[in-house]
Amino acid sequence: MAVLEGDFHCAINKVVHNLCGIEHLYEDQITILRHLVNQNNVFYTSPTNSGKTLPPVILPEILKELNKLSYSFPEDPKVLFVTALNSIQSSLVSNLADMGIQCGVITRSNAEQLLSSHVSVLFVGPEVMRNSTVIQTLMLHRTSFVCKIVDEAHLGTID
Repeated sequence: MAVLEGDFHCAINKVVHNLCGIEHLYEDQITILRHLVNQNNVFYTSPTNSGKTLPPVILPEILKELNKLSYSFPEDPKVLFVTALNSIQSSLVSNLADMGIQCGVITRSNAEQLLSSHVSVLFVGPEVMRNSTVIQTLMLHRTSFVCKIVDEAHLGTID
């Protein structure tokens, strides 16, 4: 669905101001959001602390704002982040909670409960995704994910 440029910027500005308290995003962040709103795949790399995580984190709130302007995105959009390090998950959950974004970490025991809730940003580690029950639960809820992110991929070396 094509989103009018004025509506797109209006939604971004409102969400960024309300959640982050900042006046504008970097141009790269706006470009990433434009692709995500248009449901395009994105492969983006940049240095740590450059702001690459913010666009997908605020995507659910932007889609909710666009729905108020008569667009038809999912009513309860969710973003799934696969993060390799528990420290990254903890830091992101803490920072997002401070911004007022509902988020949580999927574990082997809470996957169904978390995915059925109104939490908009979910984090999962690769080791938890090895659990067949978690995978089945993620597959059952896959249509609610408006974005799936592999963040901070620590790949090491290949011999």
